[in-house]
Amino acid sequence: MLLDGAACRLKVGSSAGVVQLVVVYAPAKRKPRRAFFKDLCCKLEDQDLVMGDFNSVESVTLDRASGVGETSNVTAALGGRLDVWRAMHPNSKQWTFTRITNKGKELRTEAS
Repeated sequence: MLLDGAACRLKVGSSAGVVQLVVVYAPAKRKPRRAFFKDLCCKLEDQDLVMGDFNSVESVTLDRASGVGETSNVTAALGGRLDVWRAMHPNSKQWTFTRITNKGKELRTEAS
């Protein structure tokens, strides 16, 4: 467990070698989320692949249907790691999360 109840590291072995996966569930609120990523970054190793629910988006324009909200530069907070999906689809508007509220439908892509 890297961060109690919020991040863990798994070492997965195969004939090709060992892969280290770090699975996270970041806090939804901004201030605790910033502290979470700061703490997490200090515990990451260079070979770690980070995945999970970051509770944030990298680009409001591309990652939220509404085009409004706050961004969190998660890739920078994680030591400049690459968002593979965004690198492969730099202009795509596709979403992994949908919520219908009294204000309408919210669609967003979580940073990965």
